[in-house]
Amino acid sequence: MGKEKAMRTLGRWQIALPTPQPLASQLPPAPPVVLLGWWHSDPRHVQKYVAHHQRRGSTVLYTTLPAHCVTFPLYALSRTIRALSDDLYRAADARLLPMDNNGGATLHAFSGNGGYTYALMNQHRSLAPLIGRAIYDCVPPTIDAHVLATGSIGMLANGPMVECVPAWTLAAARAYLAFPPHARLVDQLSAALLDLPVRPALVMGGGRDRVVTPDMVREFARTSIKARNAPLAMRWFETAGHVELYRRDPERYNRYVDEFVRGTLPMTEEPFPIE
Repeated sequence: MGKEKAMRTLGRWQIALPTPQPLASQLPPAPPVVLLGWWHSDPRHVQKYVAHHQRRGSTVLYTTLPAHCVTFPLYALSRTIRALSDDLYRAADARLLPMDNNGGATLHAFSGNGGYTYALMNQHRSLAPLIGRAIYDCVPPTIDAHVLATGSIGMLANGPMVECVPAWTLAAARAYLAFPPHARLVDQLSAALLDLPVRPALVMGGGRDRVVTPDMVREFARTSIKARNAPLAMRWFETAGHVELYRRDPERYNRYVDEFVRGTLPMTEEPFPIE
C-alpha cells in the first residue's frame, strides 16, 4: 500500500491505516488507537508509536494539541477541543473508529498535553462510547507551574520539554496560572481529569522524570483511575526521564502495550522504587 493511501486526515486528526506484519496475523484483531502526543512533540517521535500500532494491525488516529492552545487558551482551546471531539465521532460514523470493536478503541496519551486533551474532549462530549482502554505515558494529575514552565521553555527553544528551568520562568508560570481566567481553566481541567471514562488503564512513568515526577504519576493513578474503581496496571521505567520510556527500553515498552491491549497484562501496580 502506498504512503498516500496509508495516510488520511480528518480535521486535525491524522489517520494511519494498518500495515500488518507477519506477527499481526498470529494475534487477535487489534482495535483502533486514538493517540494524543505530548506538548510540542516532534512528529518523527510520535510516528514511532503510531508505526508500532500500525504493525499490530490497528488504524491509528493521532494528533497533538497545538502549543498555542495552552499558552493562549482563551483564544483557541475550547474551539480546538470541540473540533477534536466532534471529529472523533465523525470518524466513528465513517467506520474509521468503530464504536464496538474489541470493546472500543485504545487511548494512548502522552504527558500533560495528551492527558489534558483527552480529559477536556471527554468533558465536551463523552468519549465513553469510543474508548475501551487507556494507556497513560507520564501523565500528571493536573497542570502546575513546573509542568507549564518546562513545556514553555521547550516550545521557545523549538526543542523538547526540559527538566530544569530558571526561577524567573517558574515565577512567570505561577503568574500566568494565577490570572483569573487561567485559574478557572485549571479548575476545569482538574475536574475533567477526575471524570475520565471508567476504563482499564495502563499507567507508566519514568523513575528519573523531573517534569512529571513519580509522585505525580502515582497521584494521577490514584485520583483519576483508582478512585473511580477502574482496573489499573502501573509500570515503571526506573532510568527514564520525561517521555523517554520507549527510548530507554523499547522491547519492554512494546510488550506492556501489546499485552495490555490483548488483555493479558497482569493488572497489578508495580511499586516504585522497584523492589
